[in-house]
Amino acid sequence: MGGVDPRVAKPAPTRMSDVSNHSPQSRESSVECHFNTAFCHMVRDVCEFGIYFFKEKLQVVGPADPIVAVAGEDLVLPCFIKPNTSAVDMTVEWLRLKEEASLVHLYKDLEDIYEKQAQPYRGRTSLFKEELQKGNASLKLSDLRVSDEGEYKCLIYDKSWYDDVTVYVTVEALGSHPVIMMENYDNSGGIHLVCESRGWNPEPDILWLNREGDTLPAEDTLDVTLDPDSAHPKLILSPDGKQVRCGDTEQNLTDTPQRFTVDPAVVGNQSFSSGRFYYEVQVRGKTHWILGVMRENINGYFLLFESMLDSVIFARDRYLTERGSVYPDLCTISLAAVSDADKHHDHIAFWDDVYGFKMACMKKAVIPEAVVEVLKPETVISESTVIQVMFSTSPNCTKTHWKQTVFFLENPIPVKSGDELPGRITVCKNRKDPRALIVTLNIADLKQTYCVQ
Repeated sequence: MGGVDPRVAKPAPTRMSDVSNHSPQSRESSVECHFNTAFCHMVRDVCEFGIYFFKEKLQVVGPADPIVAVAGEDLVLPCFIKPNTSAVDMTVEWLRLKEEASLVHLYKDLEDIYEKQAQPYRGRTSLFKEELQKGNASLKLSDLRVSDEGEYKCLIYDKSWYDDVTVYVTVEALGSHPVIMMENYDNSGGIHLVCESRGWNPEPDILWLNREGDTLPAEDTLDVTLDPDSAHPKLILSPDGKQVRCGDTEQNLTDTPQRFTVDPAVVGNQSFSSGRFYYEVQVRGKTHWILGVMRENINGYFLLFESMLDSVIFARDRYLTERGSVYPDLCTISLAAVSDADKHHDHIAFWDDVYGFKMACMKKAVIPEAVVEVLKPETVISESTVIQVMFSTSPNCTKTHWKQTVFFLENPIPVKSGDELPGRITVCKNRKDPRALIVTLNIADLKQTYCVQ
């Protein structure tokens, strides 16, 4: 008991009746009357610490599993203090956890406060006031909506303690009665049926059955939003991307790699990799529209890399309708001579002197690796012949993610203006990797094989 004078006489004995028969304030006075002042202050500190320590043991609890409820009904979100402790004089906050938390209900200073309550919950929330004395801070949410589904936090606190618990709510909703409509006939003599039902949550499973009760495959309906960055300058899209019309003049639009510039076309943002899909399109005014699907990317590095072209040709021969089109319908590979001494040194000549060590043997492993990178236009020193392209990956045009593919020679070939470089290029698949290519270049008296992978 540092600071207490040891010469002070021992305090007089205190009878329990002297303390227990008084209010908290009078107890403190009684203690001060019978004990040394410094010792009494220490006792009070211990008492206050004991109260705080006791509150640390309190815990806010709720259900561990999600609560499943039905839209339109009332729902109780459980929240309790354990062990049972009155929450009457505490603050109770219920929050909806989304990107930003929103206030669902606030109880503070013995009353409900609605000033900052989120609009969707106004008039729909209440606490069980008679249960607060027992530590029950459960929230009643009336007229449940599908939009109420999500995470909620119950936060309880006072000046010296707080705790919270998260409650997850799943809202189920029965949709409208299914309606089956006959849309049209197809060329094979079959009919297209559409089944519509709205308002379900979660999304229900759909089964089509024949008269024997066997399951029939159904086609999914795609909700398509058009991609404005792909639209031809003559096409005018609605702000929500759900409608398109063809104008009389071309708009001044930002040039993007995916924009159609020859045919007035636009693609959707959504994509799929398998399955059967049903499209419903309303057409008015202009009657000549073509609806179809396209591969996200039919070209690889060096045009043929990744063997995408094979699948496009297969799809064209098997699925393309009589009036259908494939875009792009013509692509070419252009070869040109490049002069870039710095780049050649960085990739090839570098191995002649690696910090004083001759490592020229590494060239045999490096040269066969074709390099895909963006070239400087000024390094192209010869002409290339291009018959027709839908877009260009030339270094003289807008950069694309295909870049250019560079085939290095071990020893540069000296040329001067007006020279011709006769040669031949052979491209075939790599049997060990169907997506890769083996490229053989015969130029002048040189023959070199490369791998594009």
